[in-house]
Formats: sequence, C-alpha cells, structure tokens
Amino acid sequence: MNTSHDNVCLGKALYKIAKRYGIAHKVGWVTCDNASNNRTMLQHFAQLLNTDETRKNHDKWDYQSRHIRCLAHIINLATQAFIGTHSKAPHYDPSSTDSLDDSFNASPPLDFANRDEIGLVCCVTVKTCSSAKQKALFTDLQKKDSVEIPRALLIDMKYLNCFLVEISSEESNVEGQRKLLALRITEEEWSRITELLALLKHADRAQQVFSSENKPCLSNGLPALEKLHMAWSSRTKKAKYAQFKPALDAGVRKIEEYYSKTSLADAYTMTMILDPNIKTHHFKKNWGQDLELDVRKEAEGIFQKRWEATHRSSNVSTAAPLAPSGSQSRLHDDSSDDDEPLQAIPPSRPQNPWLKEFNSYLDGDDELDKSQSVVSWWGINAQRYPTWASLARDYLAIMALSVSIEALQVLKSSLKKEVIFSTPLYTSIWELENEVEADDGDSDWEDEVVT
Repeated sequence: MNTSHDNVCLGKALYKIAKRYGIAHKVGWVTCDNASNNRTMLQHFAQLLNTDETRKNHDKWDYQSRHIRCLAHIINLATQAFIGTHSKAPHYDPSSTDSLDDSFNASPPLDFANRDEIGLVCCVTVKTCSSAKQKALFTDLQKKDSVEIPRALLIDMKYLNCFLVEISSEESNVEGQRKLLALRITEEEWSRITELLALLKHADRAQQVFSSENKPCLSNGLPALEKLHMAWSSRTKKAKYAQFKPALDAGVRKIEEYYSKTSLADAYTMTMILDPNIKTHHFKKNWGQDLELDVRKEAEGIFQKRWEATHRSSNVSTAAPLAPSGSQSRLHDDSSDDDEPLQAIPPSRPQNPWLKEFNSYLDGDDELDKSQSVVSWWGINAQRYPTWASLARDYLAIMALSVSIEALQVLKSSLKKEVIFSTPLYTSIWELENEVEADDGDSDWEDEVVT
C-alpha cells in the first residue's frame, strides 16, 4: 500500500482484493492481530462487503463474529505484559558505552541480589553475539568442554562467566574490565533466571501448539489459552514464585482480556467440535455440563441453518404438533366401560430431520486414526455426515495465526526489543534443560514431556 495504514484505507484495500479475486461472496473469517486499526479495518470492510451485489442473497457479514484474533499474538502480548512488569531494563545497545553503566555495574558483585535478571541476561547475550570474534570465542569455550553441538546463545553460568573473563582480559581500559567482570552471573542470580525461564516456558509451549503446516490448529486455541492461564494463575499462590507474582498477575489479566473476546466468534468452539477426538468432551470436562450444553445448543443452531440451506427443496414439515386434549398416565390405562371414551392423541411430530445426523456425529464414538489428520478424516466420512462435512470445509480452513511461529522470532516490528532478545534466550536454555518439568509438590500438576 502506498497510502496510510488507517482503518479506511486498510478496509478498502482488503475489499479490493476480495473483489479482484472474485471471492467477495465467499469471505468467511479474517485472521489478523489485535491492533486496534485491524478491528476498525474489519468494520469498514464489512460495510463495503455487505453492499456488494454478489452477497445480496447472503447473511450480513458481521465483523465482530468473523474476526479471528491471532492466537500467537495474544500469547505474545501476555508474555510482554509478564516481562514488562517484571523488568524495567531498557533495550541493550552493544554500541553504546552507557549500556554497561549503573544498571548492572555500579555495585560490587556481593550486592547483586536485586539486579534485573532480564536486563542482565539481555546485556550479556548481546555481548556474546556482538562480533564474529566473540561468537567464535563463545563457541570455542564450549568445544573445549566437549560440547558436541556448540550453541550460539546463552548456555549456562559456567560458559558465560568464562566468556566474560576472556573478553575482559583483552580490554585495555581498567574501567572497561571492571564493568565486564561485574556482568558475571552469580549462582543466586542463575537460580532466579532458571525460575523465570520455567514460567516463560509455559508461554512457549502454548505458542508451539499452533506450529503446524499440514493440519488445522484453531481448535487448539481455547485449550492453549486455558492451559497457560491455569499454569500462571496457579503459581501466583505459591511462595516459590512470590517475586514473580506481579508479573504473573499482569500476564493472567492479558490472557483473560483476549480470552473473553473469543466468545464473539463461534469458530473457536466449532473447530473443536469438528475434531472427532474433541467434539464436546473438552467443554464437559473443563467448563461443566451447563456450559457444554450451551455450546452444543449453539452448534445445533449452526448445523440446522446449514442443513436447511442444503435441503431447501425438502417438503419435510416442521410445524408444531397439536396439543393433546388431556394428560394421561398409566394409572388410567384400565378404564371401565362406563368411562367416556378417551379422545385420540394426535401423533407426535417426527424428530427434527437434522437432528439424526447432528446427534449421530456428536454422540458417536468416532476418533482419528493414529497420525490421521482431521481434514483427511472428514474427506473419508463426508458421505456419512454431509452437513457436518460442509461445515468442516468452512471452519477447518480458518487460520489460527496471522504470522508463522518462525517469523515471530524475528518480527521486530511487532515485538518489544526486550522480548526479541529474551525469546531466543530462554529457548536456547530450554534445549539443555530436562524435558520433564518438576511438579512443585502440587498434587494436581501432571508432568509434561516436551516433544
């Protein structure tokens, strides 16, 4: 676009694209991040779309219920809220001499108990990557210790502190040497960093469930947000994480803010229902029976509307049955000859025709075969459940993300600079940690293996 990226221009541009490709009458949902101009863009887009001639026989396109918020962006915003609350350290600029001043170096090592871990880690990590010579030095230190695959990012305290000693020895300025040596991480600081990384690890796991190139993943949206919310909120009550409570609370609030907005779009629940391994089981287990019934009722309305759209030529009557003349019970089955003859009870109306297929799928025991994708399953079972398959073609095509997981690691325009450095940082450390997380003594916590 060669114009400003305001809501009107963005809305017009999106509508022109839909018109150019001849899909204005087929637009279902739009996935984009949570920037405010995207919401207003969709509002303007809806105005143009609903006046399009090709949509005159279609329902109005509602921008609120058709907006899918990028789930990776939601998790990133929650992580930003966490990090931004816990750390006020500025972005570290390796070219600036001010980057190694009072924030990390003014106090002697014995007074380092309250140093900002995130700022410290970002400062040192950027230092290891600031030149080809320093990258090679950091790699060589690992090779000397028989590390088969040397890492380019932060590994552990041993390699990091050795690296700082090495580069300080090449520093001619005494004050520069002092500042570099003051960056060495103490055992206490490393313990706090490890605890911090364990908390951020939950966000990384939540984000990675959307990293798929060959299967729909919007059905993972609500469970991923719920799991991250539970992981962080449960730890706010534990003494072990007391120093991180404000950060955890900030992250939890951000998750709740965007989780509540998912209720505007039925796509989040419908994609779960359309997964034969999920259906309504997740809602019954985690939401309770009443809310599960609400989800099922909403799905029935969507299903009925699609069934009627594909059976418009059907003459099946759905008129309400006549009310019976009076109630009967088994106590009156043996009436005497003197009793007045009972009035005939009109036959009850046949079951709503769409319910047979609706219930057959939801109440059936269908499951995906091992390594089978949900898309291939619906391709095989489309004749058994034609209306459900029609819905699957629409809902399972919805994107959960507006950007790939891999691109999130380098998109500096959409992430705070502090997060850019800390994201590869804690990812590199996790690669060397045990893959099973400790249970913290919580009886409700299940060990989870990261694959």
